[in-house]
Amino acid sequence: MEKHFSAFQQLKKILDEHNNFVLISHIHTDGDALGSVMAFYHFLKNQGKNVQAIIPGGLPERYNFLQIKQAINRQSKKQLHQSIAQAEVILILD
Repeated sequence: MEKHFSAFQQLKKILDEHNNFVLISHIHTDGDALGSVMAFYHFLKNQGKNVQAIIPGGLPERYNFLQIKQAINRQSKKQLHQSIAQAEVILILD
């Protein structure tokens, strides 16, 4: 149990000490990956962090009812590459 607590402490330290985040899911994004990205996106935004959410290949149409397009892939492909290059922390979520 102590190892897990240490891992959470390390993650908290990373989140506290950085401001520029990129969140990415795996290709062929499914609901659990999308949910993880969006939950972490809103958590970080509420902490005042700069966050870009990237879904490889775009948001699958079956998730349009969630009305979250405004939070995902808002930049051109070139700008997304720049965001990734400038990120202090990149989290790949599933």
